[in-house]
Amino acid sequence: MITNTDSKLSVVKQCELLSVTRGKFYYVPVGFSDQDLDILGKLDELYTENPTYGTRRMKAALKKRHGIMVGRHKIRRYMAINIEQLRCSKTTK
Repeated sequence: MITNTDSKLSVVKQCELLSVTRGKFYYVPVGFSDQDLDILGKLDELYTENPTYGTRRMKAALKKRHGIMVGRHKIRRYMAINIEQLRCSKTTK
């Protein structure tokens, strides 16, 4: 699609013609680290035991059971990733 070598059109012009921002062209997705995946697995385990836990209780449970110190806001991001997959969707008629 877009090439930045051996082209008569600049990357800016190619992106403009394809209606793609240059940020999307240069973006390289970053995966999760091993530590993040470990925390996500432990949060998943805690959530399946107690789905009513919020971020503060999850933080306390992670510290108590596994000795992991993680901030509440990071737990909230992890829960948004992990728990959204587990939630049941409303059925509409």
